[in-house]
Amino acid sequence: MPLILNECDTGWLAGLIDGEGCLCLNKHKDKHSRAGYSMVPTLQITNNCLPLLQRVRETIGAGSIHRQHNSFNYALTSSERLFEVLIQVKPFLIVKQKQAEILLKAHALNQQHYHGHTPHKERLLTLHGIMRGLNGKKV
Repeated sequence: MPLILNECDTGWLAGLIDGEGCLCLNKHKDKHSRAGYSMVPTLQITNNCLPLLQRVRETIGAGSIHRQHNSFNYALTSSERLFEVLIQVKPFLIVKQKQAEILLKAHALNQQHYHGHTPHKERLLTLHGIMRGLNGKKV
């Protein structure tokens, strides 16, 4: 069943993602991929308030929460639910809107692969580099 967020939850999640979240396109070794790696789109929200992250998981209906030192980390990775969330919160994002656009582009490229087409590995690598730059990591 597709996720349909109400306007209040959409704005709340967008604010939380902008303030406490990270949208990333991680490159992982993958021996089953012809390229030798796969790109993993991820939403992470770190906070020391577990009930807040439980509410995020309940609102989205997916994801996992893990303890990380003195805080908790909510993660939603590579699922249709992630892209349903991004499509709905993107208009409300301020800080992370470009990252959301990159993840949606990467998802579109990966969908072409799943429908029998060759993945666009050079384009995915370019998106990965742009995302790293936006997130303040060395490219």
